[in-house]
Amino acid sequence: MAFTESYYEYIIAREIWRVFPPLYLCIGTVGNVLTFLVMCRKGMRHLPSALYLAALAVTDTVAIWVGLMRHILKEYNGYDLLRSSLFMCLGQRFVLYFALDASAWILVVVTLERFISVVVPYRLNLKFSMKRARISLIIVAVFTTFQDSYVFFTRGLEYDINSNGTEVLVDVCGFVSPNAKYFWEEILPWYVSSFYVLGPFLSMIILNSFIIRKLFILRKTRLDASVSLSRTSQQSNRDVSCSQQDSERSSVSRPDNTVSFTIMLLWVSFIFLILTFPSTVNLLMEKRIAKESDPHRRAVFALVVSIAHVMNYLNHTVTFFLYCLTGKRFRRELCKMFSDLRVFCSRSRVEPHI
Repeated sequence: MAFTESYYEYIIAREIWRVFPPLYLCIGTVGNVLTFLVMCRKGMRHLPSALYLAALAVTDTVAIWVGLMRHILKEYNGYDLLRSSLFMCLGQRFVLYFALDASAWILVVVTLERFISVVVPYRLNLKFSMKRARISLIIVAVFTTFQDSYVFFTRGLEYDINSNGTEVLVDVCGFVSPNAKYFWEEILPWYVSSFYVLGPFLSMIILNSFIIRKLFILRKTRLDASVSLSRTSQQSNRDVSCSQQDSERSSVSRPDNTVSFTIMLLWVSFIFLILTFPSTVNLLMEKRIAKESDPHRRAVFALVVSIAHVMNYLNHTVTFFLYCLTGKRFRRELCKMFSDLRVFCSRSRVEPHI
């Protein structure tokens, strides 16, 4: 290990762990809190999609706090939460995995909701949609709990037999059996890549593809109808023509919010894959590289691991900025929220002097 620490790759890896977790924690917390507040505003909270994204902001916040705080304490204080007690070993792992997986599947559910609203919009009503959204979030929570319950059966107190033939505790957060160790080293990497990355990403891409196709068809149909109406109206009364054209323009612009929201979800989907895929590859290669005896290669691996992990946590940090860049309605509601806050602060300053 001493030889490994002398390589610049290992030094860079340590600096990455020291710099990025606190930065992500600050930026991600502020961004996710703002997202939650925007989604809970009067103009947004009646929408099923806003409920999903508010829940996503919560799971993202939990993920960065539970995940990054461990690394911060380890780097700055040399304190590993996982090894502090059996409760922290199981609790930290389960809560972190739950938050990470729930975030991924909430994105799938919100994309599915947009798919249904575009394909069969007239068969839905708002109350039913909100009820379905709440039920969907409960299903995601139950499914994710079951999906990550393996933590409680595979990790815990690990014992070994010493030279005297007695059991000795070797790790507070180890493997409870040889089968558990085999599961974590051989099966879990593929399990995680399927349920955390590839499954959600493929679902989002397929659903968004159908949404985009349907929106193009609807837009083309409405534009054709608008052109036909415009030609016909030239031979009729101008007042009637203007009224009809305004009505038709309104129907043409109706899907604009859906298009904007779909573009936003597409960006979130691609960023999700780009930022989470490296950590999955790292997980698949971890066992092989961990056996490497060459100190330089171990230093390189330490650098790769640090980059992969900070990219993964970046996915749960930047969603607010993606919404700002690609979501018109989100930007509008955010500006209104700050405007209302400014008015409230102005009134608070004036009232004491009255």
